Amino acid sequence: YSQSEITFYLEDLPQKTFSKIGIRGNQSPLSWDKSIELKKYKDKYSITVEFPESEKVLEFKFVCFDTDDQPTWENVSNRTIENNVGVLESRSSWNKEQIVDIDSLALISSDALLEDFKLIRTMVLEVHPGTYRYNTKEEIQRELETLEAKFSNPLTYGEAYLAISRLTAQLKCDHTKAGFNNQNKLVNSVIHYQRDKLPFTFRWIEDKMVVIYNASENDQLSKGTVIKSINAIPVQEIRNSLLPFVGADGATDGNRLSKLEVNGYDFRYNAFDIFYPLVFPVDSTLHLEIINLKGEFTQIEVSTLSRDERSEILIHRYEEFPKNRDDM
Repeated sequence: YSQSEITFYLEDLPQKTFSKIGIRGNQSPLSWDKSIELKKYKDKYSITVEFPESEKVLEFKFVCFDTDDQPTWENVSNRTIENNVGVLESRSSWNKEQIVDIDSLALISSDALLEDFKLIRTMVLEVHPGTYRYNTKEEIQRELETLEAKFSNPLTYGEAYLAISRLTAQLKCDHTKAGFNNQNKLVNSVIHYQRDKLPFTFRWIEDKMVVIYNASENDQLSKGTVIKSINAIPVQEIRNSLLPFVGADGATDGNRLSKLEVNGYDFRYNAFDIFYPLVFPVDSTLHLEIINLKGEFTQIEVSTLSRDERSEILIHRYEEFPKNRDDM
């Protein structure tokens, strides 16, 4: 029978010294109960494993151990790779969430999306207790027809996430949304783990985007700097474009605006972090127009970061920055 040959690479190991690094997983020859030891080369570890052909997605994690019956596991979601026939590679950093290459993902088929639409329609029309609290029947029907039309064509995961979020936000119920905290690992990688986040935190003060903490390498983004535009798009236009995707109870737009701020904590998700890259796709560089503390208008460039990178920089750069929930 056909086989796949997968080479697993691991780097950025924990500082604590362990004698061995291993891998465990859900498909033989991997096991969740016993490790296969990786081989060290300089500061990296690797192992090549052959798997029988399978339709299933391979799940795995790395462990550190001195004795295999008491391993230290990574504190991340299970890593995955499609077990396709051929020679494959998987590269990981210890205890860092797996980042999926969005461009490599296949579109979600219209058949699959329309199956989801049936479930969503049932939820809206038959299950939700407040569907018509803030909407007329005609408004809800129009939103459902819009979603069905959108789902009649293949979509990316980001496009589907946006379409569902727009519908649920229309219900004006803060308990009904495409959740930030309970998605599967693929969707989490798309919305949370990409390197597409702003390298600073901010608050909306009146209609101004005002910098609070700077995680970039550009010292012009000091606290109090006003961001006028991002990639030539005025921040007010960005804010107004994102508001229709943000869930909140009733007409509490102040709540929605608060969710469209970025606080940079690694223990809390912000709607701006999620929706901004989906509505306004970004590359690794952001072009900013700013007003500095002297009231001077200037233009700068900064690099995007992942959530983890930004949080780690802020924790080390600012003594008062909350490091965990207890610090709040």
